[in-house]
Amino acid sequence: MCERLDGSLAAIVADRPGWGDRRTDRLGWDDRRTDRLGWDDRRTDRLGWDDRRTDRLGWDDRRADRPGSGHREAPTGLDGNARAALRTLDARGVGRAVLVGHSFGGAVAAWLAATHPQRVSALVLLAPAANLQSLSAADRLLALPLVGECLSALVLGGVGLGLASGGVRRRLASARGVDSAYLAAAGRAVRRPSAWLANACEQRALVAELPALERMLPSIRAPTTILAGARDRIVPPAAVRSLAAVIPGARLEILPRAGHLLPQREPAIVAAAIADAAGARRPEAPPSGG
Repeated sequence: MCERLDGSLAAIVADRPGWGDRRTDRLGWDDRRTDRLGWDDRRTDRLGWDDRRTDRLGWDDRRADRPGSGHREAPTGLDGNARAALRTLDARGVGRAVLVGHSFGGAVAAWLAATHPQRVSALVLLAPAANLQSLSAADRLLALPLVGECLSALVLGGVGLGLASGGVRRRLASARGVDSAYLAAAGRAVRRPSAWLANACEQRALVAELPALERMLPSIRAPTTILAGARDRIVPPAAVRSLAAVIPGARLEILPRAGHLLPQREPAIVAAAIADAAGARRPEAPPSGG
């Protein structure tokens, strides 16, 4: 349930070669929040990129917190998030971009691709909660007025308190294969009351707006790549297979050992999928030392 808080959205401008981005958050996420995805901004070489040469692929990243994930805008639903993304692109003079969305962010990216196809050159969806089949009974419970806020506070607040312990973070990092720094940042995020309210709001949005998104999915024309984890307990692989079947020409890859946190657990595979979607040559892996 709570892992849907990591529903990130990125826009990558791949058709403007020659723009050099000196920042290490090149995939489009806010440089103050790169640890939301489990990528340490001091260790971009985890993705095979030289952090001193982030313009190797000719990408310009456009980063902004989704409404409700920062401190300036109230949480909103799929349409509201898509409109916020469009405002960001418009404000920065971007006509078309590769959209990358994880979990709830995948539904936002699909909504934008369906409603504004001229703005999306390609789509990469990571464990996307983008159809009704992706919802569980717990999701519907969290969407209930007042009940959702109370349960979000109880669950997320408890998770946040647990992650405040260094010992707990180390054990989880070892067991789940994610960075301890990511868990520390996630713990700080979910201890905020604004995170509880945002989670309840977005759960209601999924229940209310996914029927409309499902009707629009067959109209998506952007080349679409979908990655999902075979061990995902948040968005079941069966739901992702159904999603891929209704988006024309969608390419689906099920990662046999992965769960829901694909950006954290499989950063190299995610980076490769984005590079392929952007039509850019991936950087060669550095030679091994031995």
